[in-house]
Amino acid sequence: MNSAELIQTDDLLIDLRRRRVTRAGEVLDIAGLTFDLLAALIAAAPEALSADALSQTVWQQTHVSEETLSQRVALLRKALGDTARDPRYVRTVRHRGYAWLALVSDQSIEAPRALTLPPAAWTAIAAGAASLVILLAWTAWPRPSAQAPSEIARSAAPEDLDLSIRLDRAQALIEVHQSAATDQAITLLEQLVADYPDLIRPRISLSFALTTRVTKFTAQPDDLTRARALAQAITLSHPDEGAGWSALGYALDSQGRLNEALNAYRQAITLDPTDIAAQSSAAYLLLIRGEFHEALRLEAAALELAPPTLYAPTQIATTLSLIGHPAADIWWSRALADGSGTSVALAERLREHLRRDEPDTALTLLEAQPESVQTLPRLQRLRGLLLIETGDETGARAALERGPGQALLESTALDLMLGQERDIAFVDTLLSEARRNGETWPDMYVLAAAVKAQAGEMAEAESLLASGIDLGWRDLRWLENSRLYAPLLAGEAWPELRARIERERDAQRRLIETDPALAELLERPG
Repeated sequence: MNSAELIQTDDLLIDLRRRRVTRAGEVLDIAGLTFDLLAALIAAAPEALSADALSQTVWQQTHVSEETLSQRVALLRKALGDTARDPRYVRTVRHRGYAWLALVSDQSIEAPRALTLPPAAWTAIAAGAASLVILLAWTAWPRPSAQAPSEIARSAAPEDLDLSIRLDRAQALIEVHQSAATDQAITLLEQLVADYPDLIRPRISLSFALTTRVTKFTAQPDDLTRARALAQAITLSHPDEGAGWSALGYALDSQGRLNEALNAYRQAITLDPTDIAAQSSAAYLLLIRGEFHEALRLEAAALELAPPTLYAPTQIATTLSLIGHPAADIWWSRALADGSGTSVALAERLREHLRRDEPDTALTLLEAQPESVQTLPRLQRLRGLLLIETGDETGARAALERGPGQALLESTALDLMLGQERDIAFVDTLLSEARRNGETWPDMYVLAAAVKAQAGEMAEAESLLASGIDLGWRDLRWLENSRLYAPLLAGEAWPELRARIERERDAQRRLIETDPALAELLERPG
């Protein structure tokens, strides 16, 4: 075996041809894209590889998201027993990417040939059922905590090879983060589920993919029902499978069932404390529920395991902004730098400008984006809200009509604010359905309160706002800087409702500022 195929680095022996990593004779669970990442970093050592370079070398794409990359690095670190805070093997090079830290033996090292894999390499990948689980771990989703008995019993059969190749293909399609590619991944996974009905990983992956289509792109009518049913069946048949609980949490989250989703994510974290995807998702739900202290503790725990995910800086910035902490500005800068070009980071930044009563600044930021980004429904909704504050009601209505479902409540409130007649019976229907379905998003109650207040139904409006506060609404500045909520702020109950929000907010801030575990997070980003 030539020197380019067998590499000694620190206590690791890396066999590039057989795609195997051993330590003291023990084979480590490193395969698939995780192995490709390892080989690429070692080939470049000691130099750092940028995100673009890793996208091209490991994924063979011009771009993958920062979240995809950081999750894959986290998987590699976990397999090596490494940490981001005290790295032995993989270090983060700020603003440059990642580098292999351990000393590599004086042998010539080629770029990993296995990135264009010959058939023999795929046979090596499928050599054992233990390594198969790692191959099936999706980049942005948690790694399964254990295999099903039927999977453990499988030998290195041809069907294992077929499964590995097709699941890797589905993973690559998901990582493109485009609607058409996600549709292709779902079609591929549906066929995998049909071909391998006894295996749980294809079903978990299909559940995640279906929910992703719902939350990011254009969903099919039964996507969420199918996603939830797939995940729920796995949690019943394999209750120790953390990825199944994460998939269930993801589906419930998308249905607005916050409490149930949070419980599912917590179960996933209990089964695998290193599951940063579940931690990030749970932190977001805690943010929505106004439990800022616990949300930031989860974010801090995730930062101990890996660099921030794509959305973590945005979530941290939003949390700190809601409690009025000065560190919010630092995290907003990080969020815009790490999440530039992503609609999620942009949307939250626009909301922050609305909180600060800066609609013109927000519109300038939005209009600087590509047309394909500006026309996204969630951003059209925010454009409508911004235009309301600038006095362009006609433009606001047009934008809200292009927004998602919740924009209907805001466009109705706008019409009522302008003195137009509107039938608001649908609001009660929406609320009844939400209660019946167990939806606990506070936003719905707050939006409904705006409609009721603009219609002159103040008692009902104040009751709905109180319900929203009960469910976790803490965004005081959002209410105070929006024309849609002006009647509520003039109502008799507002002083007490405002005081409730302030008490809850200030209590969370005290917990955060006195928690030693959050000191570093409050001082600087990641």
